[in-house]
Amino acid sequence: MHIRKRYILILAIIAAVVAWFLHLKAIETAEERQYNFSLQQLRGVTKLVIWEQDFLMSNLESQERTYFQMFTTKESVSTTVFGKIGFHINLADSVNTIIERNKDTIIVKAPLQITYVSLDLGTLQQVKEASIDPFVKVDKNEVIKHLNHKALEKYLPGAISVLKNRSLADQQKQLTRLVGKPVKIILTRMPKASDWK
Repeated sequence: MHIRKRYILILAIIAAVVAWFLHLKAIETAEERQYNFSLQQLRGVTKLVIWEQDFLMSNLESQERTYFQMFTTKESVSTTVFGKIGFHINLADSVNTIIERNKDTIIVKAPLQITYVSLDLGTLQQVKEASIDPFVKVDKNEVIKHLNHKALEKYLPGAISVLKNRSLADQQKQLTRLVGKPVKIILTRMPKASDWK
């Protein structure tokens, strides 16, 4: 009789351990499903806007020609225009964006990318200082074509220095509301002017 009680006790302990193990496995499976669902929701957010910066572009293009090392002719075009630079992270980019789970938090590691460089041509002002020399010519339309790249080269370093110290709390809250779990965003790389085409 005493051996039978021990046998029943051992079987009860084994059954409790098996039940506990199955319960843990079920919780782990449910968490994995929830993570996969959250991952799909995050990957569905193609571009998450991080920041936009306004700027006032001032540019001076000039050309000069010297004759007989004494006489110089010069023509210049001064341009001012308002514009914006936009930045985003691409959560759908499975090559450069890594989404991983750390306990109860989802961590998004992504490079910051340039969304757009936009010039408000309604605010464009150009002043041309013409030359009497027909061989010295600065084309006003040609100047406008290259303003996007010049604005990017001039204002991108300042925008990046601001972004490095800027909180991403608003974007993290947006993603947390989307997936129902805390989300932390880590910017892995800052853009360069050469990244923009």
